Formats: sequence, C-alpha cells, structure tokens
Amino acid sequence: MPGITGFVGEYAISYDAAPFTELSGEVVKQFQQNKLQLAVTAIKQDIGYNYLETEEHLIILDGDIFSIAGKDADEPLMVILQAHKKGQLSELLATVNGYFCLLIHDKNEDRVQLVSDRFGIKPLYLAYENQELIGFSSEFKALALHPKTKLTIDKDALSVFTELGHMLNQSTWFDEIKRLAPASIITIDTSSGSMETELYWQWGQIEPNSEISFEEATDKLYQVFDQAVGRCMRSIKQPNLAVTLSGGLDSRAILAAATNHFKGKISTYTFGHPSCEDAIIAKRVAEVAGVSNTLRTIDQKNWFEGRDKGIWKTDGMFNVLHMHALGSVPEISQESNYLLNGYVGDAVLGGSLLLEQCEDVPVSKEIAAKKFPGLSQQIVLNPDYFSAKKYDPLFLYNRGVRFTAAGTDLLSGQLHNLKPFMDNDLIEFIYSVPDSYRKKSRLYNAMLLKYYPEYFKDIPWQQTGKPITLQSEESAVPKVTIKRRLINFIKATPFAGIAHIIYRKTIANKGYTSYTDWMQQPEFKAEMNRLLLSDSAPITQLIPVKELEQKLTQFYRTKPNNADSIGSLITLAIYLEQLKKFRSF
Repeated sequence: MPGITGFVGEYAISYDAAPFTELSGEVVKQFQQNKLQLAVTAIKQDIGYNYLETEEHLIILDGDIFSIAGKDADEPLMVILQAHKKGQLSELLATVNGYFCLLIHDKNEDRVQLVSDRFGIKPLYLAYENQELIGFSSEFKALALHPKTKLTIDKDALSVFTELGHMLNQSTWFDEIKRLAPASIITIDTSSGSMETELYWQWGQIEPNSEISFEEATDKLYQVFDQAVGRCMRSIKQPNLAVTLSGGLDSRAILAAATNHFKGKISTYTFGHPSCEDAIIAKRVAEVAGVSNTLRTIDQKNWFEGRDKGIWKTDGMFNVLHMHALGSVPEISQESNYLLNGYVGDAVLGGSLLLEQCEDVPVSKEIAAKKFPGLSQQIVLNPDYFSAKKYDPLFLYNRGVRFTAAGTDLLSGQLHNLKPFMDNDLIEFIYSVPDSYRKKSRLYNAMLLKYYPEYFKDIPWQQTGKPITLQSEESAVPKVTIKRRLINFIKATPFAGIAHIIYRKTIANKGYTSYTDWMQQPEFKAEMNRLLLSDSAPITQLIPVKELEQKLTQFYRTKPNNADSIGSLITLAIYLEQLKKFRSF
C-alpha cells in the first residue's frame, strides 16, 4: 500500500532498484540527507498523506488525523512539531484521532522517530540485521526486496497463516522483518543505529462506565457514531464518494450516516451474483438512500482474475479467497478515490468477537485459546498495551488488523479508505460500557432501529434473512445452540461430505461466492496441482509434498470448511513464486 519507505545509513539504495520501483501508488516525495533515505508514495499528489519540512525538521504523515484532543486539526503537523519541540510528543499522540504512520526527522540530531496509530491499523514494517535497522516501509515488499535483508522463514508464522489465513502479533513471513506494534514510538539514531521504543497509549486508559443505562448508551452511541462519520466526510477532497455495500449492518449504517453529512455524489458497489442476498438487500438500501448501486458479478469464470496481482500487493499475507472487491477497484476509482469502509463495525459495536460466558474480563492465555484453538501459545498477550478489563481488543488486533485491514490494504493503491468505526471517541465510549450491552449486537441494533429506522426496520440482515430486532440475548440462545448441535452431529457422521454438497447447492447459493465449487473445476484443479505439488513449486521447500497432497485430497472429497485453508496455501505458493523472481529465501 502507498506510504513511507526509508533506508538508514549504508543501506541506502538506488531509487531505480526494486525496493522502490515495486511500491504501490505514485512517488510524490523523495528525500536523502546524511544517513536517511526516504520515498513517499500516494494515490495522487493530494490524497492520503501530508508533508512538512523546515530547516530543522521533516514530518511525514501517511494516513489521516481527524482530531487532536477532541478538536478538528486543520494543520496537524504543525501541532505535532510544536509538541515534539517541547518534549511533549507522547502526551499529544495519546489524544490524536486517526489511523496513520508518522515520521519525524530531526536533521540536527540525526534522529528519526516512527509512530504507529493508536490501534496499529496503518502498517509499518521494520527490517533488521543483527539488531541494526536496515529500513522501514509501509509496504513489506520494499524490505523483502532489499538485497541486504536476510530472508529466514518464520516457521511459526508459516503454520499460523496456513491455518488461519493471516498473521498474528507483529509477525511477517520472515524473522528479520516485523510490523511496528500499535501506539508505539520508535526512536532511531541514524548515526549509531541504536533504537528505543515507547508506548504512548494503552487500552487500560479507557475508564469503565457501569452506571450508564442502556437507553442512555443508545443515544450516546448515535452521537459518537454520527460524529465519527462526519469527521470522515470533512476529510474528503473530491466531490464524489464510494461505498462498498453488502447485506450486512456496517456498510448500511455508514451509508445512512454519510447521506446526512456528505453533500456530493455517493455511489455504492456490491459484489456477487444478481440473486444473492447481498445484491438484493444492497439494492433496496441504495434505493432508500437515493444513491446508485452497481453490482459486480463474481462467478466461476472471472473470480480469480487479477488475484495473483492482489497477492503481490498484499505480500502474500492476505488469503486470496477474500479479495472480492479487487476486480471493482478500477471502476470505483474512476468515480472517487475515497472509499467509506465499514471496517470491524460488527466487532466494535456488535460485539461479534465476544465469547460466550466471558464478559468484562482481561486477556489471558485461556481466553486466547478459546478464540484461537491450538494457537494460544503463538498469541502475545502484551499486558502493557491490552491492559483493560476487556479481552476482545486482543482479537480486534489479531483478527481485525492482521486480517480484515489487509483487505483494505489490497485496495489502497487506488482507494483511500475511511474507517469511522475506529474513531477514538467512538471506541472510548463503546469500550467503556458493559460487555452485556454489546453482546449479540443489542446496543448496536437499538441505535440503528431508533435513528435509522428506514434502513433497518423492514430490510433484512443478510446473516438471518430477517430485519434486526431488539430481541433479548437470552431468547436468541436456544436457536443458535440447536443449530450448532445439529451441525456438530452431522459432521461426526459418514454423511458429512454429502450434507455439505447439499448445503452448497441450496443454502450456500444465497451467498455471493461458491469458491468450493469453483476451485474444483478441472482447469483450476490443474493449476492448484502445479502450484502445490510440482517439483519446481517453491512451497514444497517449506511444506512436505505428502502433507500438501493430503490437504488437496481432503478438499477434493468436498469435506466442509477447508476452502479457506487451501486458499491460504495457494496464496503462499503464488507469493513465493513471485518473490523468487527477485530474491532467494
């Protein structure tokens, strides 16, 4: 994704070399002085970044800052520079609202500070050699393609990705490259190569509010949600706005709020086939909003088009089966370079990451094991950062940032994503109330039905096929339990494969993709065999051929629920082939 790329000291390299030429977007700035070499890439000259240079300092912002200490920030870099000069940078950053990476270069001191946003949404990767920093980049590939970076496969990351389809913690494919942790300031002495890291915010700073009533919380949620969307709308520098619209709640909610704030043209885009529930629901919602809706059909013939390029864009760290929006990017970007995104709304407001019988408790290995069975030892609990009496922020990072956000990174070369559900004020409020309010979307549903009834009262939710209600969580439990028991019973019988075929041919067709069927077509089976089993396939250097054969055989027998696993292997196999053109590993 576009952003900041830099190399330190002797690791500076030609701007014509692959670490720079393979970057996404347009090169809008270059800087080289003493021990620091930089390049800034962006969608366009005026979108997605900010740049301030004085005689003594250079500040680069990749991303958006919407407010500082609750107030709109017209010139955020000047405010940051003043705080930096006064030695008050940490205190100021704790109040900065946005998703960004920030670079501050003190020219006189030969010192660079790199800052991640509060939640670590915007990626920034760091490459090391023997504890010495080689460079940093918003794009993993800039570091992986540098000839001085060693490429030692992180075996834990490999096993996690092949099972989950995404990374955890700060991991990447290689031991020598790590992702900068959330709410971090890393200070680099470019002369000596020494580094110090500081945490400027933690989840424990959110004060619990157990006194607020459910009704009061409903009204307050609307206030902070509407404010969050309004802040995003004020940042748009074009007359048009794009929204990806599905049959879910989040995209519908932000569209409803955006129509109250954005005065330009709004266009919505949906993915799937015309008879799928997403397409039917999205069309109805767009009619209510009075905006256009474009359906991009995803079918057996076109579903894989361009996804090999998507794998390269996301450096093999995003499962190829989840690149639904990729084919629509050229069309959307002709309309607008700004995309309003419902990123993690279901998790933040709907409580979808909450576990049964676990409310208002801190993170623990036991909690991690419930969410990531068999992988709890791989989860870094980081109690300094995940310090609140809430555990789902741990999942919000490891699932939301390391998986869901990678989907928006996929589009970022042409579309600047706005994510109102990650607004500081909204997060601070929603994580202050009891988990019981968020559980099973109770508070979220109440807010949506009260303030946007025309969008939710009579229009169904894709997950249930019915409009949302204020039904109590207790009355919903038996239905879920019976369904789960039935699924578990069938899976334990010899008829599991047959049942899954029937499911795919009937109920599953309500969805917008049929990857399990499409991947088993003869032409794609041949490609999977080539990618995973051929003697020249790089993936066989990392995973034994017998293990790959076993996974494919199981998949071809139509066993349920492992298409994602095969998608992870395909993603890795294609990425390794692409990387091999530049580097050995």
